[in-house]
Amino acid sequence: MLKLNGVSNRLLLSIHLYNKYLQSNLLITIFIVFDDLDVLSILFFVYSNYE
Repeated sequence: MLKLNGVSNRLLLSIHLYNKYLQSNLLITIFIVFDDLDVLSILFFVYSNYE
């Protein structure tokens, strides 16, 4: 299960949108493994590589 405590709505929305964009569960896995700031950095890194 995802740990939702302390997670901003913007971060959750970002995860949803990026995951939908990539059609992959990879970002959900990343979200579970890393803390919020790491996830946000990784999301932007992954997105920039897919643009």
